[in-house]
Amino acid sequence: MLQLFTPLAQNPWIAPALWAGLFSLLYLWIRTRVGSAHFLLDRLWRIAAGRRDVQDVVLRDIQQESRDLEIFRFSYRIPVQSLADLHKLNSWAKAHNVGMLRLKILWRWVDVRNSEIVLRPRRASKRGLFLLLGVLWTISFSTGSLLASPNGYFHMKESKVWFKTDANTVKSMTLWGDDWVFTATECTAEGPDLQEKTGFRKSELLDLCKALASGSMKDHVRSLVKQQRWLALLLLVPSLVGLVIVVRAALGAGEAEKLWKELYCAPAVPKAIEPSRIPPINSGCTPQNDRAEGSA
Repeated sequence: MLQLFTPLAQNPWIAPALWAGLFSLLYLWIRTRVGSAHFLLDRLWRIAAGRRDVQDVVLRDIQQESRDLEIFRFSYRIPVQSLADLHKLNSWAKAHNVGMLRLKILWRWVDVRNSEIVLRPRRASKRGLFLLLGVLWTISFSTGSLLASPNGYFHMKESKVWFKTDANTVKSMTLWGDDWVFTATECTAEGPDLQEKTGFRKSELLDLCKALASGSMKDHVRSLVKQQRWLALLLLVPSLVGLVIVVRAALGAGEAEKLWKELYCAPAVPKAIEPSRIPPINSGCTPQNDRAEGSA
């Protein structure tokens, strides 16, 4: 048994945690998209108490309105709070010739109870989206590399050195390239060169070389790689979901900015052309009236 170094992932809880995480993500996705959990509670109540029709007219109308709003929010993501808000939004969209499918793209910047309806994204929110996009892409890339890696990742207990191996070749753990690498045939604890290059202690290197030479490490590495892939999948799924959400939010911010300018910006009036002068080109727009930028 290898006692001097420990693997990156070796616990049996990874697979159950993955399934629990997937179900939690599904619930959170539906809950976030719809804006409420009425339909889930209604289903649980019907399972517990049986299918019973509501007798009270007021309660029946409330339940029906809740279902209608949840269907609309699930389909279009636009956060309307009542049927009156929905009817107001529909009238505004028709009056301004803006389709619901377009509003669906920029739903984060739609506020029915604001006079402008479509809010202008703030610059800080745009920067935040691009920063979050970079972070999630880095996490997705790292976990994707772990998912595809044929190596097991280990940590020396005494020297605190991280390394990876496929039971034939041992490499350093670095983000870019390899600081050092050696094969099983080159592994020796006798000379100081390998210790100095890797940072391993002599006892650690001796244990590692014996494991590589005897082949006892192959099954251990193979089992560890499977567990690492479960761990990578556990991290990769939410990071990819988050990446998709952020990308769509960034696209929505661009579309919201475009629509806001179409609705609330008037083209700049060119100045009078003076003789022997070429009029300047103005591709921007001037707000029809002074409006503060809407919140993201």
